[in-house]
Amino acid sequence: MAVDQRPLSIGEILDKTAAIYRKNFLPLVSITAPPAAAMIGLVGIFALVFVTRMPAVKTDSTVGIELILLGVAFLLLGAPLLLGITAVSLGASNHAVLCAHRGLPITIRGSYTYAFSRFWRLVWILVLQALLAGVIPYIVFIILAVAAVAITALLSPAMKGTAAIILGVLAVVGILALIVLCVWLWIRMALGCPVVVAEDKFAWDAIKRSNQLTKGSRGRIFLMFLLVWILVMAVSMVFVAPVDIGVAIFFRKSLTGGQPPTTFAVTLQLINLAIDFAVRTLVMPIYAIALMLFYFDQRTRQEGYDIELLMARAGWDAATAAPPSMPEAHQPQPADFSTGAAETPTTNPESPIQDPQWPTQDSQ
Repeated sequence: MAVDQRPLSIGEILDKTAAIYRKNFLPLVSITAPPAAAMIGLVGIFALVFVTRMPAVKTDSTVGIELILLGVAFLLLGAPLLLGITAVSLGASNHAVLCAHRGLPITIRGSYTYAFSRFWRLVWILVLQALLAGVIPYIVFIILAVAAVAITALLSPAMKGTAAIILGVLAVVGILALIVLCVWLWIRMALGCPVVVAEDKFAWDAIKRSNQLTKGSRGRIFLMFLLVWILVMAVSMVFVAPVDIGVAIFFRKSLTGGQPPTTFAVTLQLINLAIDFAVRTLVMPIYAIALMLFYFDQRTRQEGYDIELLMARAGWDAATAAPPSMPEAHQPQPADFSTGAAETPTTNPESPIQDPQWPTQDSQ
């Protein structure tokens, strides 16, 4: 692998991602499938309850309260479960990708064992990414928006019209700026999970390490995210659109007959959940492979990781790289000025010591 490690362009990273994905398709998909099934199952339960109970809101007001309580329960219980499942999925898939990149065998048990052994680190990586690149910027934006509205309300009636127009323009600009800021912050922390897996660092140290490694390549990483997102959307549309049209044609009588479309909604929801499971299972390895390749590429560009690997393959390290100290028996002895000649050391002929070939200035 040391010979192959060199700075790569975005096209070469994508080509190498496709090569690793094809070569290790079955083990990678087998690792990402269980977390995807757990996530889809958890989301699907809440989604199906909402779909089946929503038509009754028109006739029973208490159903609306039940749905609100169900939404709160999902935030309090479902969100932490989804966070844990995502952490395990990222840890296991990144460990598998690291093994594939290093030419090691991929095992499902080994990948999940590693993910559970680093569970809290992986969870904290996701929490820090969500806080720094999502929650905190949005809170600051909301505070500024509320303050702007309050200031506008205190203005005189003659100024409120102009202030409202200015406030609307600033709101649009602020939302766009907020999106750009959140994406930029997310990209700075994007290599956090590969750092945890490859370097065994804790969450905050991995965030700082990711911020350092992404310097100079944040545009390329954004392009990779954009391409993966386009791939996800394209695959989803290829499967979802024809299936949804087919289901609508199959239930056309119930849709035009005025009957509550509960069966249609449930069927459509189940099919979309199954497609979502397939897309997550197939795309998650691509995402993990590309990020891991970006991690090693940045180490090569910034730290000479390819040279480090070549030295490791040759058996060199810090100890062997430094010149060894001269044996004591071969160190020059001080001259004896009483006889006018320098003493020459003698060696035991029964155990001769071979002099190393020390370089001279002429040879250098």
